[in-house]
Amino acid sequence: MTDFKTLLKMNSFSSDADARKLAAELLLTQYNFELQCVQMSDSVNFAHNGKGCTIAASKISDNVTIFQNVTIGANQTFNTRLNQWKTLVIRSSAKML
Repeated sequence: MTDFKTLLKMNSFSSDADARKLAAELLLTQYNFELQCVQMSDSVNFAHNGKGCTIAASKISDNVTIFQNVTIGANQTFNTRLNQWKTLVIRSSAKML
């Protein structure tokens, strides 16, 4: 089993589309982790290997820590308000929609 941090780095920052796709599939099957961010800083930390996280349509900035079973997303049709925080910790089972 490939470790979480390696797969996350491949999925988020690789210039190879095939490597990103493979990493996304492995993250989903091995860690129940789905990531489709618009933009994510390389300083984002997933505590507990991001188990059970679903993150879509988001921009995640520097120094954010995300625990397990977190859902982050946006309804881009209706969501016109933008919130920005610095050094954020998102605890277990949080839902940010």
